[in-house]
Amino acid sequence: MEIRIKRITAPTMNRYPDLPDGTNAYLVIDNSKEFKITCKFHIHGNRICLAGQEGTLHTDTDAGKVYRQVVAPGGGCGLIITDEPVEGLSPWALRGVIIAERSKETGEIRLTTEGSKSDLDELPVMFIDGNAATLDKYL
Repeated sequence: MEIRIKRITAPTMNRYPDLPDGTNAYLVIDNSKEFKITCKFHIHGNRICLAGQEGTLHTDTDAGKVYRQVVAPGGGCGLIITDEPVEGLSPWALRGVIIAERSKETGEIRLTTEGSKSDLDELPVMFIDGNAATLDKYL
């Protein structure tokens, strides 16, 4: 497994100068498959999405999958909720975006299990701009 994450926009600040309220975009390359992921942060929480698509991303770590969830008004005062798997995007890629967002890291983050026996059982090694970093500091 190899995941590369790079912030491609500077944060945009809105309304409240002392509170985070904006969007960062990240280019994520997960095993040679490319995704643009946005992280919207505001006073009520965060939202991670695929750029240009409706819905939010969430993980199912037991299944090792990432899903895009879309919630829409339905008939009879109900909601229609759809969960679609995002092929090629791993839960570790979303964790890497969260690490980049929380740490305000502007360099490239690389997560890899290169040389390990199993991608599923082992924690990846993290590099920030080529320098080894302690992953457990961010988890």
